[in-house]
Amino acid sequence: MNSRLHDGLRLLVLGLALGTLLASEAQALSPHIRDGWLFGVSYGYGRGKASLFPGDIENQTESGWQRGAVPQYRIGHIIIKNRLMLSFENRQWLYETGFLVDDKGRVNIQNWTFALSYYPGKPTSMAGGIYLQAGAGWANARLTFLEPLEDDPWGNKFEEIEVWDEAGTGFFIGGGYEFRITPGVGAGLAVSYVYQSIGGEIFDKAWSFPATITLNWYW
Repeated sequence: MNSRLHDGLRLLVLGLALGTLLASEAQALSPHIRDGWLFGVSYGYGRGKASLFPGDIENQTESGWQRGAVPQYRIGHIIIKNRLMLSFENRQWLYETGFLVDDKGRVNIQNWTFALSYYPGKPTSMAGGIYLQAGAGWANARLTFLEPLEDDPWGNKFEEIEVWDEAGTGFFIGGGYEFRITPGVGAGLAVSYVYQSIGGEIFDKAWSFPATITLNWYW
């Protein structure tokens, strides 16, 4: 099995294990009653890489694994109470690096996907916070070149000079654990494996393994 897939599975196990340690607090606060709507945000870090320039035999390459930020957003609706949620989610991987002295390059790969979340545990049990997810939809890969502003003496402000966007399809699987702060607010940990198939002139495929802290509102 690919070593990065092993890393992802280890992160999933770690997330569920940490979630179990938090379960006693969840029991003491609020049960995991899931009904109606959800809005959630997540943030963390993850390793990602991409295969580049698929149509250029001489310059075809695969980037090394890089650590980047992974913001996420979601809105969902419970379609089977306490068991199944349908959501629309945005999952990103952001990486920025310096090159050519002061210039920068930025990669932003994101999925806009429909996803199903399954909650296997009883809402009042220790396993009530566990969930498993899978989703598929549209992907966008953006490559941006930036240069410092001439009127910024500190070199902290940049402007975009070139931007390339390419579209494709995206998929993810993952899971995590959530505990309830209040009946309508939950927080927890999540990990996932995210894949994009772009097939463009710059980007061919991309992979990332996000690990995030999550915050969800139920109403």
